Amino acid sequence: MTTNINYWGFRTSHVEKLYYEMKDGRLRQGWGWLDGQDLRKLDKNEKGAEDYGARKNLPMFRKVKKDDLLLVTIPHPVAWHKVAIVRATQDWSENYKFEKLEGEDDYKHVFPVEYIREFHTNSHIVHGEIRKTLKCQRRFWNTSNYAEYIDVILKAKEEELDNVVHGEGKLNYAINTAFQKVFDDELLNKMLDKVQGYYNAAEWEAGIKTGLDRLADTTAGFRVETTSNKVEYNHGADLLIYLPNPIDVDLEYLIAVQVKDHEGDVSMDAIDQISKADKYFSEKEGHAQLIEKMVLITKAKRADNQEIEEYAKEKGVKILFKKDFERLMSRIASSYITISRHDNN
Repeated sequence: MTTNINYWGFRTSHVEKLYYEMKDGRLRQGWGWLDGQDLRKLDKNEKGAEDYGARKNLPMFRKVKKDDLLLVTIPHPVAWHKVAIVRATQDWSENYKFEKLEGEDDYKHVFPVEYIREFHTNSHIVHGEIRKTLKCQRRFWNTSNYAEYIDVILKAKEEELDNVVHGEGKLNYAINTAFQKVFDDELLNKMLDKVQGYYNAAEWEAGIKTGLDRLADTTAGFRVETTSNKVEYNHGADLLIYLPNPIDVDLEYLIAVQVKDHEGDVSMDAIDQISKADKYFSEKEGHAQLIEKMVLITKAKRADNQEIEEYAKEKGVKILFKKDFERLMSRIASSYITISRHDNN
């Protein structure tokens, strides 16, 4: 699998010209028709900058770096159920252009890319998780969780890219569901005990993120990020969980989570720490809307911490104890019970 690059999803409008522009190395995005919508102006909040929806393109402007790979939906007038893979030839924040597309008033946001290849989403080489993430209706989202599946497409023979089959997703679902029923709660709990033995307090954040990423594979637009110690000091969260808004696809919701590997009585400090997220994210321009604050305690029991639970309610914080954590880990363990036609190769 390719390393040191990020993978992204990129949804275009259904305008045929955009396809040929992309093949010529100019990947265009909409809601750009006024000079003030130039992302360079919006990024620096320059005088004369105008939004009208263009600001929602700032994440792609800021995040895409040279050699990152993007899955780009192909406009329907060109082909249905087809997706292109392109490579960013430069950092987009440094090589972005704001140029008119002949015959159009929109789509002035231009990003430098190299067209690599395209594929049919129902090809037999396309993993079901790729089809799931492509259901995301946002104009830009992270697909790095699916890097190994994208690399399979990149390495496939040309004739395999349009070899369309149907029903694979349903068969995988049926087989996986049947096998999960075989593994009852008792076995999952034994697995959980073993997993807990591999982690100490400082490692749980990364471990939980890995597990949540596993669950996130089934929900397009759902992602989890860990935070650095410096940033955590400002908002009190170890994990940031982003959720899509099904109505406004460019608006994300955010759950901030503080993780504590404590036993017995838990200090009130955990609640005070995560409570800082309200002020931090309300003042952070362009960030997702905070909808929930949580403290997840891996070992402490609810019965031993009634006082802190009452304090959490007063502060608008949801607190999860040992049993809640075990249920989450059981769901994560279940997600690893899967069968693929590639497993026996």
